[in-house]
Amino acid sequence: MIAEHLAAFGITDYFIEIGGEVRTLGSHPAGRPWRVGIEKPAVDAGSEQETQEIIALLNASMATSGNYRNYHEVDGRRYAHIIDPSSGYSRPSTLLSVSVLADNCMTADAYATAFMVMGEERARAFVASRPGLEAFFILGTETGEFAEARSTGFPYGDSE
Repeated sequence: MIAEHLAAFGITDYFIEIGGEVRTLGSHPAGRPWRVGIEKPAVDAGSEQETQEIIALLNASMATSGNYRNYHEVDGRRYAHIIDPSSGYSRPSTLLSVSVLADNCMTADAYATAFMVMGEERARAFVASRPGLEAFFILGTETGEFAEARSTGFPYGDSE
Protein backbone atom coordinates (compact mmCIF):
# COMPACT_ATOMS: atom_id res chain seq x y z
CA MET A 1 0.00 0.00 0.00
CA ILE A 2 2.85 2.36 0.77
CA ALA A 3 4.46 1.54 -2.60
CA GLU A 4 1.17 2.33 -4.34
CA HIS A 5 0.92 5.61 -2.42
CA LEU A 6 4.46 6.61 -3.44
CA ALA A 7 3.75 5.67 -7.06
CA ALA A 8 0.66 7.91 -7.00
CA PHE A 9 3.00 10.82 -6.23
CA GLY A 10 5.33 9.87 -9.08
CA ILE A 11 8.11 8.62 -6.82
CA THR A 12 10.23 6.19 -8.82
CA ASP A 13 13.06 5.35 -6.40
CA TYR A 14 12.40 3.94 -2.95
CA PHE A 15 13.34 1.35 -0.35
CA ILE A 16 10.52 0.46 2.05
CA GLU A 17 11.09 -1.84 5.03
CA ILE A 18 8.38 -2.64 7.55
CA GLY A 19 8.75 -5.50 10.00
CA GLY A 20 11.23 -7.40 7.87
CA GLU A 21 9.36 -7.11 4.59
CA VAL A 22 11.19 -5.05 1.97
CA ARG A 23 9.98 -3.43 -1.24
CA THR A 24 12.26 -1.60 -3.66
CA LEU A 25 11.82 0.38 -6.84
CA GLY A 26 14.41 2.16 -8.92
CA SER A 27 17.84 2.73 -7.48
CA HIS A 28 19.72 4.11 -4.50
CA PRO A 29 20.53 7.88 -4.61
CA ALA A 30 24.15 6.88 -5.37
CA GLY A 31 22.90 5.34 -8.63
CA ARG A 32 23.45 1.73 -7.62
CA PRO A 33 20.85 -0.94 -6.88
CA TRP A 34 19.36 -1.09 -3.40
CA ARG A 35 21.17 -3.55 -1.12
CA VAL A 36 19.49 -5.64 1.56
CA GLY A 37 20.98 -8.00 4.11
CA ILE A 38 19.72 -11.45 4.99
CA GLU A 39 20.30 -12.32 8.64
CA LYS A 40 22.49 -15.24 9.62
CA PRO A 41 20.49 -17.59 11.86
CA ALA A 42 21.23 -16.86 15.50
CA VAL A 43 22.38 -19.43 18.04
CA ASP A 44 19.63 -18.26 20.39
CA ALA A 45 17.04 -15.50 20.67
CA GLY A 46 19.46 -13.18 22.48
CA SER A 47 22.31 -13.43 19.95
CA GLU A 48 23.45 -10.32 18.11
CA GLN A 49 22.41 -10.01 14.50
CA GLU A 50 24.93 -10.95 11.82
CA THR A 51 24.58 -10.85 8.06
CA GLN A 52 24.62 -14.08 6.05
CA GLU A 53 24.24 -12.51 2.62
CA ILE A 54 23.78 -9.07 1.05
CA ILE A 55 21.93 -8.93 -2.25
CA ALA A 56 21.06 -6.24 -4.73
CA LEU A 57 17.29 -5.88 -4.78
CA LEU A 58 15.91 -4.26 -7.92
CA ASN A 59 12.19 -3.55 -8.32
CA ALA A 60 11.19 -6.44 -6.09
CA SER A 61 9.77 -7.41 -2.72
CA MET A 62 11.45 -9.71 -0.21
CA ALA A 63 10.37 -11.30 3.05
CA THR A 64 12.25 -13.68 5.34
CA SER A 65 10.88 -16.23 7.79
CA GLY A 66 12.99 -18.14 10.26
CA ASN A 67 12.72 -20.31 13.33
CA TYR A 68 15.77 -19.15 15.27
CA ARG A 69 14.49 -16.06 17.14
CA ASN A 70 10.92 -16.93 18.13
CA TYR A 71 10.77 -20.29 19.86
CA HIS A 72 10.10 -22.00 23.16
CA GLU A 73 12.27 -24.70 24.75
CA VAL A 74 10.88 -27.62 26.73
CA ASP A 75 13.20 -30.32 28.10
CA GLY A 76 15.98 -29.19 25.77
CA ARG A 77 13.83 -29.39 22.65
CA ARG A 78 13.19 -26.23 20.65
CA TYR A 79 9.67 -25.53 19.37
CA ALA A 80 9.48 -22.87 16.67
CA HIS A 81 6.70 -20.31 16.41
CA ILE A 82 5.77 -21.48 12.90
CA ILE A 83 3.05 -24.13 13.14
CA ASP A 84 2.40 -26.92 10.64
CA PRO A 85 -1.36 -26.70 10.00
CA SER A 86 -1.58 -30.42 9.22
CA SER A 87 -0.54 -31.33 12.77
CA GLY A 88 -1.10 -28.17 14.80
CA TYR A 89 2.51 -28.35 16.05
CA SER A 90 5.86 -26.99 15.02
CA ARG A 91 8.10 -29.63 13.53
CA PRO A 92 11.86 -30.08 13.63
CA SER A 93 13.64 -29.09 10.46
CA THR A 94 17.12 -28.31 9.20
CA LEU A 95 15.58 -25.33 7.39
CA LEU A 96 16.41 -22.35 9.60
CA SER A 97 15.51 -19.45 7.33
CA VAL A 98 14.00 -18.75 3.93
CA SER A 99 13.95 -15.45 2.07
CA VAL A 100 11.50 -15.09 -0.80
CA LEU A 101 11.45 -12.64 -3.71
CA ALA A 102 8.06 -11.88 -5.24
CA ASP A 103 6.13 -9.07 -6.90
CA ASN A 104 4.74 -7.83 -3.58
CA CYS A 105 5.46 -8.18 0.13
CA MET A 106 2.25 -9.98 1.00
CA THR A 107 3.05 -12.76 -1.46
CA ALA A 108 6.70 -12.97 -0.39
CA ASP A 109 5.76 -13.15 3.30
CA ALA A 110 3.06 -15.78 2.78
CA TYR A 111 5.39 -18.03 0.78
CA ALA A 112 8.30 -17.55 3.22
CA THR A 113 6.13 -18.83 6.07
CA ALA A 114 4.66 -21.64 3.97
CA PHE A 115 8.14 -22.76 2.90
CA MET A 116 9.25 -22.98 6.53
CA VAL A 117 6.37 -25.42 7.09
CA MET A 118 7.04 -27.35 3.85
CA GLY A 119 10.74 -27.83 4.50
CA GLU A 120 13.55 -27.31 2.03
CA GLU A 121 12.91 -30.13 -0.45
CA ARG A 122 9.21 -29.43 -1.01
CA ALA A 123 9.75 -25.67 -0.98
CA ARG A 124 12.51 -25.84 -3.60
CA ALA A 125 10.31 -27.96 -5.88
CA PHE A 126 7.44 -25.52 -5.42
CA VAL A 127 9.62 -22.48 -6.25
CA ALA A 128 11.02 -24.22 -9.34
CA SER A 129 7.47 -24.69 -10.64
CA ARG A 130 6.44 -21.02 -10.18
CA PRO A 131 7.86 -18.42 -12.59
CA GLY A 132 8.62 -15.11 -10.87
CA LEU A 133 9.10 -16.67 -7.43
CA GLU A 134 12.63 -17.03 -6.03
CA ALA A 135 13.97 -18.21 -2.68
CA PHE A 136 17.17 -18.38 -0.60
CA PHE A 137 17.37 -21.13 2.03
CA ILE A 138 19.67 -21.31 5.05
CA LEU A 139 20.00 -24.78 6.54
CA GLY A 140 21.57 -26.08 9.71
CA THR A 141 24.09 -28.90 9.37
CA GLU A 142 25.19 -31.67 11.72
CA THR A 143 28.46 -29.79 12.32
CA GLY A 144 26.62 -26.66 13.48
CA GLU A 145 27.59 -24.73 10.35
CA PHE A 146 25.14 -23.25 7.87
CA ALA A 147 24.52 -24.39 4.31
CA GLU A 148 22.86 -22.26 1.65
CA ALA A 149 20.63 -23.16 -1.26
CA ARG A 150 18.93 -20.82 -3.71
CA SER A 151 16.58 -21.01 -6.62
CA THR A 152 18.13 -20.32 -10.02
CA GLY A 153 16.90 -16.71 -10.17
CA PHE A 154 17.77 -15.64 -6.63
CA PRO A 155 20.65 -13.13 -6.84
CA TYR A 156 24.10 -13.91 -5.52
CA GLY A 157 25.75 -11.74 -2.90
CA ASP A 158 26.55 -8.14 -3.66
CA SER A 159 30.13 -7.46 -2.55
CA GLU A 160 30.09 -3.67 -3.00
